[in-house]
Amino acid sequence: MSFLDSPEEFDLDSPTDLVRLSVLSKKWFALTASFPILNFDIGKFETSSLFPYDHLFLKYADYTTSRFCKQNVSAHTFNLIALIEDPSQLSIIDKCVRSILKKGVKVLLLDIIDKNFSLVYLLPDLLLSATLLTSLTLFNCDLPSSLTVDDVKFKSLKLLDLDYVLLDEEMIECLTSNCPLLEEMHLNR
Repeated sequence: MSFLDSPEEFDLDSPTDLVRLSVLSKKWFALTASFPILNFDIGKFETSSLFPYDHLFLKYADYTTSRFCKQNVSAHTFNLIALIEDPSQLSIIDKCVRSILKKGVKVLLLDIIDKNFSLVYLLPDLLLSATLLTSLTLFNCDLPSSLTVDDVKFKSLKLLDLDYVLLDEEMIECLTSNCPLLEEMHLNR
């Protein structure tokens, strides 16, 4: 695989290179949907005036997550670092998170950055019943509103890292009392 041409080496004016790039992209796109580690980081997508990839990023994450969840495979890791601009993008993120939680993800990292600092992703109640989750890292998200009311089932959680997540004492008490295997907990504001 290391001898595949990088996109910079293709002449985008050449029909032959455009076809090669198109075929390569479709094969890689299909292949990535079968890995049990789903890592989506907007920082890895280079944007330019010619190819503004940021608008395709969540579409790619949604497509890949949907394809993965249709397979009979457990999810190990789901990392999503996304930059959002409007509320419609939160529904795409929510769809991905709900799907991956249903697949029994073990490691979940979400970092949802709003360009305007006005939108916050509210995690679904489904998170509270993620019994296989061993690591939960959240940046700029809100925990489910039913956290202190519903039964939290983080029976396998060993690492809890919450950065810029609104918490009160009752929520912290609920989290610590419902995570019997918790080894590390980081709270940053």
